[in-house]
Amino acid sequence: SVIWDSPLIPMITDLYLALEFEKIYRLIFGSQIHLLFLLRDKGGSSLPVGEARNIYLESKEIWPDIYKNYAFEAWLQYLTIHSEVIEENEKGLKITQEGIAFLNYITAKNYYLKRVG
Repeated sequence: SVIWDSPLIPMITDLYLALEFEKIYRLIFGSQIHLLFLLRDKGGSSLPVGEARNIYLESKEIWPDIYKNYAFEAWLQYLTIHSEVIEENEKGLKITQEGIAFLNYITAKNYYLKRVG
């Protein structure tokens, strides 16, 4: 069809991805960004869920008011279910291609990476 042959398709795709990444960045905590970089640096290897829980617990100590009613499961689900930047398998957690693209996006935009939470 004519619409799929349009030169606008790559632009529309880029705009859609930028919108999705902006939505993720608006809601993500600094500890979750830290986890994403850690997973990316593992080069495709999985990280045990317990190590992610440790990152969560450290952040909970620093920002107790933010985490008062925010359980580890919800913290993790934001990354796995809501934004799909990591996936969980039998070995642990692994960054997705979307997660790598998100990190590339926020790095290219020079966004602040050490956010609250």
